[in-house]
Amino acid sequence: MIEQKMVFFKNDQILREWLAKNFQEDLEALQPGKVWVACSGGLDSTALLWCLVQVRREALRPFELGILHVNYGLRAEESDGDEAFVRKVAQEWGVHCEVLRVSPEQRPVGAKGIQEWARDLRYAWFRKITGDKDLIALAHHYDDLVETALMRICRGAGPAHLLGMRRLVDRFWRPLLEYGRADLETLVAQQNIAFRVDSSNLKLTYARNRVRLEVLPALEALYPGVRKNLLSLAQDCRELMDYGLVALAGESSSREDEQLSPPRVLQMQAIERELRNLGYAGRVSRAQLIQLAEAKVQGGSLVMELDAQTKLSVRAGHIQDLSPIWPCSERWKQYRTSLLGRSGLAKFTGASWYHDAGSLEPSSGMIDNEERGKSLGLPYREPDDE
Repeated sequence: MIEQKMVFFKNDQILREWLAKNFQEDLEALQPGKVWVACSGGLDSTALLWCLVQVRREALRPFELGILHVNYGLRAEESDGDEAFVRKVAQEWGVHCEVLRVSPEQRPVGAKGIQEWARDLRYAWFRKITGDKDLIALAHHYDDLVETALMRICRGAGPAHLLGMRRLVDRFWRPLLEYGRADLETLVAQQNIAFRVDSSNLKLTYARNRVRLEVLPALEALYPGVRKNLLSLAQDCRELMDYGLVALAGESSSREDEQLSPPRVLQMQAIERELRNLGYAGRVSRAQLIQLAEAKVQGGSLVMELDAQTKLSVRAGHIQDLSPIWPCSERWKQYRTSLLGRSGLAKFTGASWYHDAGSLEPSSGMIDNEERGKSLGLPYREPDDE
């Protein structure tokens, strides 16, 4: 499941930890013969190259690093400037560089659009020039995933194809899919990483540019959170298709501990149906359904306020009951809000009803409600006394 993560490079230690977790763990698991970075010279791919240069420097198991650059000649001197920049960076950072130079005239008459032609050409060259055990690192990020999902929905793609890209397919590795363009901009600014600006990225003649520059900003103005929602839809569709295909092929294990687990979207739908059967007619948010699904899968326990009048109890992974939240004084509302936070989610921890999920880890123990109340100048009252 791909979820956007925010990176804050406050200091070198945090940066090293992020590089180790996001890059080095994959490399140690995959142990490639050589890692090639597809680098255009732009912000995204140059940031990716810089990251892998740092990882190579710190790696417990050193690895070979190379650069793949294609000069399509589409922007004349600007394209040659990109190539010169990439060659210079390769020399300064001590990385072997391979360059393919082509001309727009080589594009067959009546062929696909210029961007599709360029994409097919570079991927074919990538496969040809690299070894079977090599990795090809691509700088696709979270925002690219969102744009692809929206474009494919508009084109009528099937549910299995909305998401577009995976972290690892064949030899192609995309380690930045959980991070947005803004994170990469922060990184290059803090580390003073030079990069080239492709003027064609601002041309609205290309569909992806129009989606990036006009369509998505307009949708975000109307529906805040649309990027996350689009990607969630695409991921739900892929999980459903993967689950259905495996089930149809009869590939699920006969062993009870290896049974095929239903995708999260089906678990969420089952929870909604269970709540309706219990008589709850209100709307349950996606965030609440995800928390409930996780509790059921992990066999956990929690108390959740579904709305201002209703709370739900889950114990050992099973929904127990719905119960009303009785009217109470303003002072008790302040006390409860302080204990629960604004999320309305509390974990059940035995003798203590409420566990502040927003600020404490489960291992941190129970909140002493009486002491918390005293610190707020409020009388201590158990939640059931409402």
